[in-house]
Amino acid sequence: MSDTVNLLKSKLFKGLDSIDAQNYFSGLLSNICAYKKNDIIFSKDKFFCGIGIIVKGNVNVFKLNAENRRIKINRLSPSDCFGMAAVFSPHEDFPTEIIAANDCKVAFIKRAELQKLFIEFPQISLNYMEILTERIRFLNRRIETLACSDMKERLLCFLSFYCEDESEEFELPFSLQELSSRLLMSRATIYRTLQALSDENRIVRNKNMIRIIK
Repeated sequence: MSDTVNLLKSKLFKGLDSIDAQNYFSGLLSNICAYKKNDIIFSKDKFFCGIGIIVKGNVNVFKLNAENRRIKINRLSPSDCFGMAAVFSPHEDFPTEIIAANDCKVAFIKRAELQKLFIEFPQISLNYMEILTERIRFLNRRIETLACSDMKERLLCFLSFYCEDESEEFELPFSLQELSSRLLMSRATIYRTLQALSDENRIVRNKNMIRIIK
């Protein structure tokens, strides 16, 4: 039952409250696969033409750089989707790696099934475009962050992305190790930069709680 609930919580199915819709999507439960921590779900050469919806657990999204080093792009949670930008691509490889962050379950929808959903439930196609738009905005912010040559500005730009209200304190949703991976900075550099921003009264930090000062 919890698998069905998490599946229907996906933004892809937003606005679909009818019993018919819920019965239709409950059939997706037969397409759920279970993965152990560090299992590769999608990679450049291991993927299928469709999308995945996380039903349980978390997955990490990585991009390989020119040196074949993994750069962590995002962490996805239950009801989040992946593979949406590639499912209708003419290219025969997948642009990122999707790896299980812990034991998880993923429901898969093939491209042909997705096209049927667009016809049967037009709201899903609108939701699909909305999710892709959010992804584009997210990636643009990530590019802006990594393009900052000044370490303090890079870190501040990144922190502001996770701050919904600049006047309020928020909790950093990951460790310094994960933060260093996301910003391509060493842990020591992250620590020194946080301290420098605090000394300059640009942030107030109490362990993982941070408030940006404008």
